[in-house]
Amino acid sequence: MDFGPNGEMHEKWREAASALYSVKNGAFHEEKEWRLFMFGSLSRIPDVKFREVGQGISPDKELGIPKRALAYVTLGPRNVTPPFVVKAALASHGFDNVDVRTSLASFR
Repeated sequence: MDFGPNGEMHEKWREAASALYSVKNGAFHEEKEWRLFMFGSLSRIPDVKFREVGQGISPDKELGIPKRALAYVTLGPRNVTPPFVVKAALASHGFDNVDVRTSLASFR
């Protein structure tokens, strides 16, 4: 079995990752979430940065989002950040007229 970047195992991992991140519990339909992910060698993805997440580090890739593309944000049931803070963070990046809502879904 070929494990290289163009091999059979690489393709199986790519398919598995794609399926894993595309499945979502129906209770969260109100969020209309987009899930974006990149699959590949970190050394081959341009402009990757790293950030602290919990007790580790995670790759981070900045994406440009057109201002008109974001109408509202729905905060999930585990969110601990107050909506006014999220609204201020959005405004600091030029997203001034974005409604911030709280999800009606429970996490159970």
